[in-house]
Amino acid sequence: MSAVLAAFQLGWIDHVWDPIFGPASSAEVLKSPVSEALPIPDALLGLGAYLAEAVLELVALIHPRAWSAVLLGLLVAGLAATAVLLIALQALVVGSWCTLCLCSAAISLTVACVAMPDIREAVEIVRARRAHRVVR
Repeated sequence: MSAVLAAFQLGWIDHVWDPIFGPASSAEVLKSPVSEALPIPDALLGLGAYLAEAVLELVALIHPRAWSAVLLGLLVAGLAATAVLLIALQALVVGSWCTLCLCSAAISLTVACVAMPDIREAVEIVRARRAHRVVR
């Protein structure tokens, strides 16, 4: 979804498919002064963050380490906070909605909720290791 939105913001495609609010509404959101104030399209930044999340998820699967889980947790929390901010901006500042933007935000919030127990466990492991080192 972010790749499609970024392609629109970069001018590579003419419109974004939006089954609920329509392409004009999505265009208002994606070409809003809020979006255009950034030096890099916000959807492209999101795509980069999602790629970083995928890499950290793979690292966590291949070589599970508490620090990689903590980093993943920080990234996931950042994505969730950004999702809430972008939803609020659509409602309060832009006054238009974008279905793909809302779906992307919903996925970020869902990932944060699902990942929270693992992130808490990783933070506790890191804290225990640091406390153990201090005691020595």
